[in-house]
Amino acid sequence: MLTAWMRIKYPHIIDGGIAASAPVFWFRNANIPKGVSASFDAIVNLAKTEKGRAFLNQVFHLKSESQLQSPSDGPLLVGALQGIMETLAMVDYPYPANFLSPLPAWPIKEVCKAFTSKEKKSDEEYAKTAYHIANVFYNSTGDLSDLCLIKHCADSFAALGDPLGWPWQSCTEMVMPICSEGAPNDVFPKTCPFTDANAQAYCNATFGHIGYNPQVFRPQWAIDNYGASFPTASNIVFSNGYLDPWSGGGWDLKPATKGSLVSLIVEDGAHHLDLRGADPADTKSVLEVRRLEKLHIARWIKEANERHHQEKKNLKQRLAFPNPNCIKIGLFI
Repeated sequence: MLTAWMRIKYPHIIDGGIAASAPVFWFRNANIPKGVSASFDAIVNLAKTEKGRAFLNQVFHLKSESQLQSPSDGPLLVGALQGIMETLAMVDYPYPANFLSPLPAWPIKEVCKAFTSKEKKSDEEYAKTAYHIANVFYNSTGDLSDLCLIKHCADSFAALGDPLGWPWQSCTEMVMPICSEGAPNDVFPKTCPFTDANAQAYCNATFGHIGYNPQVFRPQWAIDNYGASFPTASNIVFSNGYLDPWSGGGWDLKPATKGSLVSLIVEDGAHHLDLRGADPADTKSVLEVRRLEKLHIARWIKEANERHHQEKKNLKQRLAFPNPNCIKIGLFI
């Protein structure tokens, strides 16, 4: 998004940009196994009893500070697993990667292997299946003996630095109306419709201790600064991958060209796969998108060089042949 906004805001400085996986229109999947939502329900049910909570603490190998102690901790564990699945979808690369944690190739496929059975299971069996979600993300190497998933634990983005960095942005200037519709539209618990009141309640609970207040909650900030559409923008390539959850807010969800604005699609690509380093497992789709991106970058550089050359030529001509009116004024003075 920053690339697109920089080009839109400062076209005299930025000649062009590749806006990869940029959900610029996200301001104001039916094939997922049903066993995922059943596992979430099972966790909530088990957390209602002391015996069930002890079972979950054991199955998920939870550290002492992260163990379930009351029924209200069940939804917290479900929320943590939902966050992991959303992150895994974003980093679903065709090769082993270590973007947020060491992950196998196609990690979503690895998670889904545990949910292929269509047989009805007990809550305990569903909970054991759900553990596979956390284990793939946090412990694919098998080095960890216990996990920290809820309460005073860093989230899946902690490896990037301050784990509250993005939550702060989403509570101030980058307010995106994201929610889950629940069954049958997706496997996550229903949180729609998105409301400012619910969002602010989360923000107050998270940042109230450092003085957060509603005045810094600005859901229109991005639109006010960069616009809800880009009718005068130019020289931007918006690339999106169909495997990337953020693609839903992309500039266009199919290949398209409008003026010098271009939409490129990585059909089997996760978040900014086209910007990652080359890998032998790269798919044909991402290789083609990278090839096209290089052509656009070359064109921008060529046009910028030609423009700068012409501007320099015009300046030399003005210096060599001054405006006669300026000479007359100078003599008169």
